Formats: sequence, C-alpha cells, structure tokens
Amino acid sequence: MKRGLSLHEAEKAFRGFGCSHYLMGREDLELLTVYKNLAISSEQETEWTKASFRELAATLDQASTPAADLWWKHASATTHAESIGQIEVLRELYRVSSAILHKVPDGDCIMCAENILARGFVELKRGVVFLACSLGDPALATGFLHLARAFAGKYTGADHQRLEQAMVRAETIHSMIVT
Repeated sequence: MKRGLSLHEAEKAFRGFGCSHYLMGREDLELLTVYKNLAISSEQETEWTKASFRELAATLDQASTPAADLWWKHASATTHAESIGQIEVLRELYRVSSAILHKVPDGDCIMCAENILARGFVELKRGVVFLACSLGDPALATGFLHLARAFAGKYTGADHQRLEQAMVRAETIHSMIVT
C-alpha cells in the first residue's frame, strides 16, 4: 500500500492525471484509493482544475507552443472547461479557441471542431455548446458552433466522412439550441 499523500502531492497527482479520477484509477488504482481517503472536497478539485485550465489557456496563447500540440492542448482545456462548468471559463475557452484557429495545422482542425462539438450521443446535450446555453449565454453557444464550423472548414485531411459527421453534428446541435 502506498503511503499517505500530502495535500501538495495529492494536487500533483490529480492534475497529473488530467484532473480525472477515472484516469488516475485506470493507471494506478492504489493511488486513487489513497487519494480518495484524503476526502478532498469537490471545491478544492475545481480550484485545481481551474489552475490546470489557466495553464493550458496560457500555453495556447504562447507563440512558442508547437502547432502540432495545439489540438490536444485544446482538447484538455475543453475537457477542463466542461468539468468546471462556469461561464467565465467557457468565455476564456472561446477566446483561446478563436486565437488558435489559424495556428492549428489544417489536418488537425477536425479534432478542434470535435472538441467543441463533443463526442457521444448528441441527445445527451454534452459539451461546451450546450453548457453555454444552460449557463444562460446562447450567444456564446452560437459562437462556439461558428468556431467549430470554422475549424472544420479548414480541415484538409483525407477523412471526408469524419468532416461530414462533424458538419452534420454542428447542424444538429444548432437545431437543438435554437428551438
């Protein structure tokens, strides 16, 4: 059995596993057990997730961030924003997403579109578009949809079916949020 964790070690572990209990448990179930025994509040975990989000947003803003890393950093930032569930975080995600639109390699743009549009059954209403609506900012939700379409429109990869699925998903989500 692993020894106990300090609060600092717990934060490092939590953030190191993408602020995800699932990922921590998948990689190190014993660590997750020790971590859970600390009974860290969800408020504390939200603060740690916000700190990770801010670091990712700052990285996306940096000109020195390799273009090939932008899509996966965007994916992590999007996941964190969804987890945090606060409008100011969604607005910051929108800002940095807009800022990287012309920096992401054209072949990776589809993944940024998919980050915004979320994966899984659209009927579950998951992702930043639906979250923006539920937090009372339909204009931000529409902005995210336009941004997803812009990313998809830049895609130059050979997977035309993937592109078509993203565009159909964007239209489906649009019809769900305007009614």
